[in-house]
Amino acid sequence: MSEIPRMKVLAAEVLCYLEKPLPPSFFDIQIHLLVHLVEEIELCGPVHARWMYWLEQYMCTLKNWVRQRAYPEGSIAEGYMASEAMFYCSHILKQLDLDCPSHWMDTNVEEKHETKEKLMGWGRLEN
Repeated sequence: MSEIPRMKVLAAEVLCYLEKPLPPSFFDIQIHLLVHLVEEIELCGPVHARWMYWLEQYMCTLKNWVRQRAYPEGSIAEGYMASEAMFYCSHILKQLDLDCPSHWMDTNVEEKHETKEKLMGWGRLEN
């Protein structure tokens, strides 16, 4: 915070130095914004405390879930539930141990494991 007054002066000096080699058409409102950004940091603090990009990105995600414009809240709730379910399932499936017996395992697969037959390339069995 102690360097902000010096930064105000430096921002103005940088723009003055840029005016010499660059044409006047270069200096639009965006270049002039540099002067005001230093004042904004002095008044509001660092940018990360008021950054809204993550919220705008999330609102875009919510808008993409809307399928029926008459009742957007229902579509958003349905899309949110589907997203949460897919997230949960993907993490559960990653953690499943394939060596554990499971109730949905096919009996033919269990029999093949018991006889110690292995599949060799192109579906041939090795005894």
